[in-house]
Amino acid sequence: MPAGWYLEPGEHDPTTKILVGVVAVGAIALGIVFATKGGDDDEKASKPADTTVAVTTTGAGATTTIAGTTTTIAGSTTTTAGEMIDGATLVGAMPTAAETPSGWDRYREPEANPAEDNGSSYCNMPTEPERARALGLQALARGPAYGLPQGGWFTFDIFAFETDEAANNFLRAVADDANMCTDVPVNYTESESDADYMDESWGDFDWTVEEAAGASEVSIAGDEALLRTTVQQRYSATVDGVSLQINRTFLVVYERYGRVVVEYWVGGDWNFVSSDPEMAEPDYAHQPVQSDLDDAVDAIRESLRSRLRDAGAT
Repeated sequence: MPAGWYLEPGEHDPTTKILVGVVAVGAIALGIVFATKGGDDDEKASKPADTTVAVTTTGAGATTTIAGTTTTIAGSTTTTAGEMIDGATLVGAMPTAAETPSGWDRYREPEANPAEDNGSSYCNMPTEPERARALGLQALARGPAYGLPQGGWFTFDIFAFETDEAANNFLRAVADDANMCTDVPVNYTESESDADYMDESWGDFDWTVEEAAGASEVSIAGDEALLRTTVQQRYSATVDGVSLQINRTFLVVYERYGRVVVEYWVGGDWNFVSSDPEMAEPDYAHQPVQSDLDDAVDAIRESLRSRLRDAGAT
């Protein structure tokens, strides 16, 4: 019998996994609640009507639904291109290791202009870097990644566009993509060599992954806008007669500051289930909650925005 779960998650980078969508997973169905910030959304115009889906699964959790909505961002925007910004400038605006809260374990350094195909996407649609480049992207930078004290991880990406309106169009495209698989989850396979969940003694095998998507978008007064998505993935496999299941959750918020969009997210792996009674859930298991994301963003937002503003990026 192979050994248990992979017990040293810090040795690989879970933030590099492509986000294909949002999955409803949990015992009967995992609920996804879209929180938004307050603001002036009187000019917000709805597009398609809200949709909901409940995906029946097994494991621990409560019966709820995924809600998806797509709306138009309104507000004050500029259509005149700002001064040229590069990826190195965006990296320079990021917090240093000494500026983050005690207990954050920084395990990945920032990267200016990462590879185009190494970005997140929703519902098998184009990746975010591809979408951004088609909409007037000037620069892109991937932020540092941190293990959080309560479990899970936090990181962010920065997209700088030519205009405020280009940044809004990017958010609209992301929201539309994320809602493409609200009613019908996507399914695919992923090799364990890529997923990197198990002890090496299990060898390589294919996981079956189930995903669905949803997003909420809201207008904020002036030159700000906000979009939230919730991502969950259910991995399942049977290896040498042992059934395995793992849930992965991402909570994502996109904040637009003028012509810059910062995508922040937290992630975590949880609900490790095996038919082998000796395989207890690993200590690092954590199901992220909204406060994990909001607290992390609050810890770095103001210093990041100030430096972006000083650099002429917003």
